[in-house]
Amino acid sequence: MPEVNRQLFLDILLAARDRLVLTYNSRNLTEDAELNPCSIITQLESYVERHLLSTGARFTEAHAPLTGRSLQYLYTASTDVPYDPLVNYETHDRHMALAELATHEGSRYSPAAGEQLACLLQNYANEVQARTLLPEPATDETMPITIPVRHLADFLVNPAEARLKRQLHLTDELVDESAEQEIEPFASTYPTDQLLSIRVQERFVRRAVQSGEVAIDPAGFFKPCYEDAHRRSLTPDGVFARLDAEQWERGFVDAVAGGLGELTARLMACPCRSISLGMSRQGDATVFFPATPITTPSCAAAIQGLLPQVWETETGLETLLFTTSKKPKLLTPDKKSGRWQVIKHVLPTLLTYVALQAGDAAAWIAERPLTIHINYSEGIQTITFAVSPEEACEYVQALVTDYLGQRTLDDLPLAIICAKDTLWPLSNEMALTYAERLQSAIEESAGDRFSGDASRMALLGLIRDVQAPADAYAKVARRLMPLYTWRVPEEVG
Repeated sequence: MPEVNRQLFLDILLAARDRLVLTYNSRNLTEDAELNPCSIITQLESYVERHLLSTGARFTEAHAPLTGRSLQYLYTASTDVPYDPLVNYETHDRHMALAELATHEGSRYSPAAGEQLACLLQNYANEVQARTLLPEPATDETMPITIPVRHLADFLVNPAEARLKRQLHLTDELVDESAEQEIEPFASTYPTDQLLSIRVQERFVRRAVQSGEVAIDPAGFFKPCYEDAHRRSLTPDGVFARLDAEQWERGFVDAVAGGLGELTARLMACPCRSISLGMSRQGDATVFFPATPITTPSCAAAIQGLLPQVWETETGLETLLFTTSKKPKLLTPDKKSGRWQVIKHVLPTLLTYVALQAGDAAAWIAERPLTIHINYSEGIQTITFAVSPEEACEYVQALVTDYLGQRTLDDLPLAIICAKDTLWPLSNEMALTYAERLQSAIEESAGDRFSGDASRMALLGLIRDVQAPADAYAKVARRLMPLYTWRVPEEVG
């Protein structure tokens, strides 16, 4: 019998005699003079002979085979071999013993017993095969790969940087709201001050949407927002808090007076929606559409995105974005050349709009243009995009194919491309020497952290084989130029 079963059996015998003594093998823990402190079997033998067996009866030991499927268990005629109730066995042991008996040359059994034995072994073999065989390959189509819009936006900003960020699990979040500073600040520093200012402006617009009216007193609205940031140790204390709050308050009041209040008041007359593309619903005002399906030569994909605040106006759709930049110089077209730079602020919103046009939301949008208002510290810039469902489908198909088929670290920094007259906007004359020009511009800006490529990761400079691809012109024309041509010049201020 297994060790644990012998111990349990002995405990039961002791409990039956009102004994409260626990005995263990090779341990002198007993206080009962009648039980010798030795092995479990010896203690059990002594107790059974003295208290359970009749006078003169002896405790005998039976030697069991080492394996539970030994054929000796089938020969019950011999008194030297223990019967089945005296041993522990399982169903599979009994079946294996029967299988060995069936193959034994000296085995003799009747036709009925042979048929019953064959049927029993066949059923058991089928059961074992069903448990051990691998499942058959699934015939259903595999689930499509889910691609968030922000991943496509990072891909457009720079494919090499986006791939490294995904592999290293890096994000663009600079401030953790739940984290407290260990050292009390003397003033709200960058980027904390900029991000908190954005949250105050977002709360201002959100309250206006919920209440249906624009706050008349911006200074009174700002005070509880600053107190909330102070409770989370994100702002200084004492006299420095008063100076810091006054600076914050002036910035917020100037932003409301500089166009945010007027724009919010105009949009309040229009219905506001949150448009979800393949993501969970976020309230009663959410317009939900399934993720946009895309089929590529390698696999199937689905694009997910979200437009948190969209106003439906008579001319189209309008949304509002907040940035940490002070001046809208990156978006202002050059007065001489009319150049317009594609900046990363608008990419997630614009790509979500394009994905909506390429999916089931095309009928709801009805080719309505999208106007994006970008709020800066010193004013608001507005730009409008118009794209047809056919153009959106073609563009999204090509972009997702490039995204999923990325095999090399192509250095295509959007900030450098759009900042150089020799690289943007594209023209046929640039095609032959575009890759060399782009590589030269990248090398020039590598040592200047204040250049237009300030958002690039310094890690790229430490990795080999990261350079502008030979087909840089074709990739820029396929990925970035449509965003340039979809703009509506008449709407640009």
